[in-house]
Amino acid sequence: WNIRRIRLQKGLTIHQVSSALPTPSYLSSEELIQVELCNRKVYDHELWAICQVLKVPVSELFEEGGK
Repeated sequence: WNIRRIRLQKGLTIHQVSSALPTPSYLSSEELIQVELCNRKVYDHELWAICQVLKVPVSELFEEGGK
């Protein structure tokens, strides 16, 4: 998962991403940290919302080695 790498490249904090997520897909900062660490399942609607906030396609989250 490249969520953390992309978030840091864009200069965003966990809190900024978390607070920008729409209500139905809201993740707290702690939940988002757990997603970044692969310690929590992420549902498709949450993944889509994270991609919207980060402004990246879903496929970029699964690229090996990052860009």
